[in-house]
Amino acid sequence: MAGNGFTFAAPAGWKVKRTARTVSAEDGDVDRVQVTTFRLVKPYRPALFAAAARELDRVAAELSGADASDDAGIRSRIATVLDGADVHQADTTTGITTDDLLAAVRKAADDARGGAA
Repeated sequence: MAGNGFTFAAPAGWKVKRTARTVSAEDGDVDRVQVTTFRLVKPYRPALFAAAARELDRVAAELSGADASDDAGIRSRIATVLDGADVHQADTTTGITTDDLLAAVRKAADDARGGAA
């Protein structure tokens, strides 16, 4: 699948959905690949890549470390990131909820353990 500025592949047979800003492919309630585009306040320049990568690494570090079976701990870490002063995307804008993020973290943890719950 491709759009303005992105390309990704999903397994054959997954249901594909497209809107003006989003392309997704899904199989069931949890398995999902999605790209959503947002208008930037300022134009992107390749020189910004290093700073963007550092920010993504910082957010990932804030989310890591919680026991994957501890829903309350994971929710707390997700809230810490989403409630940060430098976070400018509201859940209502993206349509992504804490429950969605928790399900994705749990799925990734289960997959990392070889599918064992």
